[in-house]
Amino acid sequence: MSEIYISNIEEVLVPGARATGDLAKKVGQISPRSVWYGADTTVLPKAPDPAFMEYAASLGNETRIVVPQGINFDNLSIRDGFSDPLLQEMVRGRTVESYIGDSVLGSLVTTHGGLYVTGGSHEAIEAANDKGRYKEHAEGVVDVPAGELCHGIGDIAAAVHERLARGEPVFVRHTRSGGGLGNRHFSIGDDRSIPTIEEIQTILAGSHYDLWENGSALVEEVLDLESSPGVAFTAESGIAYDFAQVTKGRNYNGCWSPIPPEVVANPEQLTRIGDHMAHRLGELGFKGYADTDLGILRDGGIVGFEINGRSNGVRHAVSVGETVWKTPWREWRARGLATKAIDNFALRQAATFGELHQAMQDSGLPLASPDNPTGVVINIPPAGNLAGIQVLAEGYKEAESIYQATVDAIGHPVDNKEDFPLFKGARA
Repeated sequence: MSEIYISNIEEVLVPGARATGDLAKKVGQISPRSVWYGADTTVLPKAPDPAFMEYAASLGNETRIVVPQGINFDNLSIRDGFSDPLLQEMVRGRTVESYIGDSVLGSLVTTHGGLYVTGGSHEAIEAANDKGRYKEHAEGVVDVPAGELCHGIGDIAAAVHERLARGEPVFVRHTRSGGGLGNRHFSIGDDRSIPTIEEIQTILAGSHYDLWENGSALVEEVLDLESSPGVAFTAESGIAYDFAQVTKGRNYNGCWSPIPPEVVANPEQLTRIGDHMAHRLGELGFKGYADTDLGILRDGGIVGFEINGRSNGVRHAVSVGETVWKTPWREWRARGLATKAIDNFALRQAATFGELHQAMQDSGLPLASPDNPTGVVINIPPAGNLAGIQVLAEGYKEAESIYQATVDAIGHPVDNKEDFPLFKGARA
């Protein structure tokens, strides 16, 4: 792992811009996941809950946390931290990685004498993350959903309207967005009415008009997916690990890693896809970590959607497993170990990290530790009504049993992340 890890999560939520309001709050809430990645030093925009850092240390994590001066949560960019002489001096002569490849951040690191190893050139980062180029990346290894690439909000809205007029539901994915901000779903109302083109434009843009006005998007058929596996890899060394977001309809029920055998009809195909994408990104000049999002159809077929040229949210779940089990992922995969992770686990009432940890202890839940690595880990500090929960176990059945006990003790996971009021009851 790199010596210094910079958590620039705001670049996923607001690509090329700054996070403000609730998005800035979300950055502060989820950035501590970077603590698990194992860097000697991790740069965060906000200090984690001291109870979380004490807990992470008890599981064997020894990363040093740096919160540089100059970061303003009213207008948040981790790049502003380079106004702090401490960070400038810290990167000198050291290897630096970040959550997502950022050519501006890379220039700042290089200017101050560090070696930036994430993403490669600006062109390589753009090419890897451009959903409009995914069909090109995936050629010969995986099918992509039928659809069309449209440019400008007017053409995008017109394409959506045309499909709705034919009685077809529509899924729209902005080619440059991250964190789900550019995904829109349209369907026909119960009264068979459809919105006008002007109404569709309003729905598309939401509070991110600049993203859509002159942007590009894929207007696609809506697929009935059994699950959403992914394959993570590095452009230098190939496939790293596989994982699956298990869904029922649109309801999200957490991630498994490795993927349960019954979820994927052809696990070997995932390996081929991962190897292909690793070589493809290497050809583009992309460096470092990435993953490809896939879908399993009801008939067992596999389709692909996009590449995320960055650290995926599930990567930190695997890092937790490696921290606690003290074994590399490939080894614990071969041993039949399993992890189930829920990023947004809904609590029955707002809680701090310490309160949640105490509630888990009081409920008699098995809490994982290096001495007893089967049990529950809090992998993201809770933010009000939400927490990150991970179960480590000697196989899928045992992990599911511990997970159900966790649900009974502290509440229920989010049924649908998109509809859950993320900041309801959240504390500042």
